[in-house]
Amino acid sequence: MKNIAPILAGILLALGAGVFIASAQDYTPLAPLPGTFTGEKGAETTNMGLYLSGAITLLIAVSGALAVLMMIIGGTQYVASGIAPPAKNDAKARIWNAVIGLVLVLVSYLILNSINPNLVKFKLTLPQIAVTAPAAAVTVVGELWQDDSSKRAELHDGGVQFNNKNCAKVGDENCTSVFGLPQNAINKLIGLKNSCGVSCSVTVTGGTEYWLHKTHGSPGEFVSVVDLRYDYSAGYILNDWIKDGTGPKTGVSCGISSADHYYRDGMTFVLETVPNKHWHVCL
Repeated sequence: MKNIAPILAGILLALGAGVFIASAQDYTPLAPLPGTFTGEKGAETTNMGLYLSGAITLLIAVSGALAVLMMIIGGTQYVASGIAPPAKNDAKARIWNAVIGLVLVLVSYLILNSINPNLVKFKLTLPQIAVTAPAAAVTVVGELWQDDSSKRAELHDGGVQFNNKNCAKVGDENCTSVFGLPQNAINKLIGLKNSCGVSCSVTVTGGTEYWLHKTHGSPGEFVSVVDLRYDYSAGYILNDWIKDGTGPKTGVSCGISSADHYYRDGMTFVLETVPNKHWHVCL
């Protein structure tokens, strides 16, 4: 019985060495252990988890067989010992050691299996993680631009108007898009219209069509910036509403310098004059 532990350790190392050297992923074994492979006959594959599970099962079977063998040897030794007490004691010890070893192996397996079956299944391969690739940034002139109808409809329902239809392709001129405009910017535009009043004209003349604006973001990094039409209607309601805030101030803000800046309701309004007079707004 003293030699059983080294024998079992050697078997375990022999079985496991090839597994770790191979791979945790599927591979075709030269001589697969029973119950450690999948696939059709002649094209079986295995992996570390399957192999170790089968190895543990095999070790339990070998341990049981060795324990029974040691019991038989001990019984034979006991019968053959006659009346010699030392020989009988050695035989009894051999039998008891075999029984205890077998019980320890079986009980250990049952305890682990009852706690969590995965502890004896050796699922060592990591599950595959589904990754959704981000949409490729549109940077090529002539490629199709994205639809902005849902955001445009939300702004329209809030009283915000547009001077042009959405862009069809990258590089188009005379178009205005709000595709990719952050939701907080949508909400602030609608809040601006509500605060300015029913008669206030809020018209978006520049949005996320980045190729027409240096300070309106880029594909994949749209910022909360739009251009609004300067209010030439009677009363200049929008202009007066903006100028009722803090300002004018000069300096660098909202990506623009050397222009009058006004601040109201958490928004920055810059009065630009090129190519025409309009409000450049950081929402």
